[in-house]
Formats: sequence, C-alpha cells, structure tokens
Amino acid sequence: MQDWDAPKGTYLRQWMEHHHDEPLDCFTTPEISAAVWSFLSSRQAEEKFYTFFDFGDGTLDGTAFRFWREDEGELKVDFYVGKVCPLGVTAFTQQTASELQTTPSVIRQALLNWQLEAEHDLHDDINGSQTQQHIKQLVGAVVIGGKEKHKANRGLVARDELGDQLDVFVGGGGGHNPFLQGTVQVTHRDFGHINAGVPPYRIRRIPVPDNLSTNGLDPREFHRFAVAYGLCIPAWEGPEIRLPSEVESNETPSLRWPNRETRHDDMKDVT
Repeated sequence: MQDWDAPKGTYLRQWMEHHHDEPLDCFTTPEISAAVWSFLSSRQAEEKFYTFFDFGDGTLDGTAFRFWREDEGELKVDFYVGKVCPLGVTAFTQQTASELQTTPSVIRQALLNWQLEAEHDLHDDINGSQTQQHIKQLVGAVVIGGKEKHKANRGLVARDELGDQLDVFVGGGGGHNPFLQGTVQVTHRDFGHINAGVPPYRIRRIPVPDNLSTNGLDPREFHRFAVAYGLCIPAWEGPEIRLPSEVESNETPSLRWPNRETRHDDMKDVT
C-alpha cells in the first residue's frame, strides 16, 4: 500500500513550462472530492468526520475528511488522508486467483454469488486470503490516520464530531458487492478499532441527488458514476477544500478557486 504518487500531471506540467504566459482554460479536481460532492451538497449532510471508500475496476481509493458549513452556509472540506491501492474489483479477482491457484472468473463468480453460497469452501479461502487482508489494511490506515489527524486539527471537539457511529460511505462499481462491503465492515473488529476510540462503523451508500435525471438508468446504479457527477459541478459551486498536505493543526481552510494554480505535488495525497 502506498500514497498515490504516479505522475498524472506530467503532460500538463510540460505544457505549462512552454506556455507559461498563456492562460490555461481548465483546472484540476481531485477525483475523490468529486465522488463525495454528491452527498455533501445535500442539506441533510451532517457536519462531522467521514470516511469514503471507492471500489473501482483497478483501484481502491480511500479517504477520511471533515465536512462543515461556515458563515452563510459555505461548504468546507478538510481531507485528512488519502490512500490508493490496486485492489479494485478486477485487480482483486486477479490477485486472489493467483494466491488461491484458481482462475479470476471463478473468484468473480464467487463474489457475485456471495450471499447465495455463504457456506461454500471457496468463500472461506477468499475470506482468509492475503488479498482481502490488504483491503482491510488500507481501510484501517485511512480510518486511524484520519482520526488522529482530525484529533490534532480539532482538539477537544474531535470526539463529538466522530459521533456514536463512524459513517463509512462505500461506492464505485464494486461498492454494492456484499463481500467488499463486509470486508470494510469487519475491519473495525479485526483491527481492534474500538480500543483506538473508533466508534462502530455504519456502512452507507452514496445517496442519489434530488436533482439528478438518470434518463432511464436505475438510480440505484448512481454509485457507479458518482465521480462523473461530481466532476460536472462547477468548482465555484462545490466546497472549499484542503488536501492532506495543506491541513495543519487548528488552521482555517484556504479558498480554492479554478483560476488558482493547483499544486500538483498535492495530487499524490488524494486522487
């Protein structure tokens, strides 16, 4: 497991080096912040500490953050930690198949029928696999790392902002899979998070925005394109954010507008 440090901004930086006097008619948005926008934009969103895990096809993205409203309802988000690992649905099936000496199609079929074949021997093997353990390690690192940074940033009010249950949003193409959701859920028990002051997890799905027209698509599939929805929101309508490297103890968030140059070395923190 490692922080995201791939050179995704390489071509953009090269362009800027040769066109530094020309205005750049675009701006960057961390992918994970686009994913959480769909539920933070709701008036029902509580001001508190959250975690979010996105099971894509190739990668599993995790983040812990604080959300609150300020002044006249301005939305603010502090991202405390961001982690990415090659543990998305396809990556997981391939790695687990190699570990258990079977084929990816066999593993994928087991995941699809997880609730129907709960007593299957293969299920026990998958549950005890090192690949599943790696998912729990990422979840644990995000939860504990986020909690500690939240405590350093918020001091005495941090515990109240955690609440009696830790809201854990799970999304992406694999976000509704019972096995993957269950793996996130059992991390609290298996990693002894109660002893670290982490309240029980409450697994939640990303709610469908009230103003969303799906053109015949089942709204329950929204978790698959929550990132795309968030990227369609103009930056000036979204929350003001700070990336993990920008969050310090007891500091107020700085404004992030589309015409402000993004520090691309920060993009390794949240993708």
